[in-house]
Amino acid sequence: MAKPETVVQGATMHWADSMIGFPHFRQRLAEAMLDRYGKVPSETEWATNPIASRLKDRASPELRQTVVRFAADAQSKREKK
Repeated sequence: MAKPETVVQGATMHWADSMIGFPHFRQRLAEAMLDRYGKVPSETEWATNPIASRLKDRASPELRQTVVRFAADAQSKREKK
């Protein structure tokens, strides 16, 4: 029998993989990474983030560029406040 946390992690990643194609999910991921790291995520943060590092499409340059762009936009908006 699998540990409960393993089941939850699997279900969470299945959900995240199914949602990653939606721009609003990518924007939320970008904002969450900005909150977690206090900066636009770099290669290091992308490779070690508990969600981003496990996405099936994590190596996609388009996915990473989109998330980084959303994070940079969010950071810029926060700095203007």
